Amino acid sequence: YRFEKELDGWKETDDKDGFYDAVNSKFNDASGVFTNDKKTYYFTRCDGKSKLNKLNEFNCLIYQTQLVDGKWSKAEKLNDNINPQGIKTTNPALSPTGDTLFFVSDRPGGKGMNDIWYSVKSGGDWGVARNLEQVNTPFTDVSPFYDGVDNVLYFASNGRESFLL
Repeated sequence: YRFEKELDGWKETDDKDGFYDAVNSKFNDASGVFTNDKKTYYFTRCDGKSKLNKLNEFNCLIYQTQLVDGKWSKAEKLNDNINPQGIKTTNPALSPTGDTLFFVSDRPGGKGMNDIWYSVKSGGDWGVARNLEQVNTPFTDVSPFYDGVDNVLYFASNGRESFLL
């Protein structure tokens, strides 16, 4: 769904630019993030049970759609550096410049159940994913959000004690 804030509250917008058709499918379409220029949208799509998934969970991957001539393109999954076959990949977040993608995955080489990973865009495509070892725990680390104003990466984890600043 998409809403715009008006003087008298929030109002659902129409779909003249095709955004709904680009990001909504018959499957589970979830969290996403726009680039700063609002011309690319990265999001999670879980497309049903997959025999490839070792835990028999939904097969979740990160997709993108782009605004071209006022219309959103058909969603396409990101390359194998982000979405290796049989591996769950979710929760995309971007650096302010849009050249670093943070995401959550249960891929091999991590510290725990779900780890936060990152990839840097080079030559128009996403590079090899790297584990964000400084923040990950042996448990579940999810929901990255990069605050470009304060240059802080926020995330949720059940492997750390809560704290207040």
